Amino acid sequence: MNYLYFVIYMIVGIATALISYGFLIEPRRLKLIHYKINLTGLPEQWHGRRIVFLSDIHAGPFYPPSLFAKAVNAVQKQKPDIVLIGGDFVEERTNFKKDGFRSDYVAELSRLKAPLGSYAIYGNHDTEASENRVYVHDLLKDAGITLLANEAVNIDGIILVGLEESYHQKPNLQAALERLKSRENDVGGAKGRDNVQNFRSGGTTGQDGDQNYGSGDTKGQDSLQGNSQSDTLTKHDSPNNHPQK
Repeated sequence: MNYLYFVIYMIVGIATALISYGFLIEPRRLKLIHYKINLTGLPEQWHGRRIVFLSDIHAGPFYPPSLFAKAVNAVQKQKPDIVLIGGDFVEERTNFKKDGFRSDYVAELSRLKAPLGSYAIYGNHDTEASENRVYVHDLLKDAGITLLANEAVNIDGIILVGLEESYHQKPNLQAALERLKSRENDVGGAKGRDNVQNFRSGGTTGQDGDQNYGSGDTKGQDSLQGNSQSDTLTKHDSPNNHPQK
């Protein structure tokens, strides 16, 4: 009987530790990874520029604005030329009715400054309900961050494409490029997936691998909540990503 109690206590203890880590410790971890990205045909003005990518904020009781402020500080210390955000700004526990919480997050997001701008996409948590989608849309608008949902922009000779997420929306790379083409008459030769040299996504929720985006397959790469990524662009004969030592 004593042995049975011991086993039960051990199971309960391990479960409690895992839950505590998942809700109280892991969201507070911040890991910065540096990559050197080599792109074929990189415009000269982009050589050496720095991109910071962050994702999966999951604003809520376990990740309040005060914690997000630390991530923003880390991003700004990298002196990025452009900031990209991979979605999942909210989650099931986000209090959409709390004005102070929202205004504090707007203030922190507004601090993400970069010469070439800050851009974001939706994550699956941002679009699982219309309330979520509207909340995130307005949050980003008030913070001065450009939301790309099957949209593309030409940034100093580089085409940046932001796709809709694939759980509740329909990502379409070709549609994004066609919209840009209709505005600018030319998209610098970009014609769909064959010209995609670098792809970034947030937590893929079990979709790590080939994903269909309307015109073909591209690769997803996970970035955990609390993580950010600093990329430096260089010219190279072939496109590869190399973590820097």
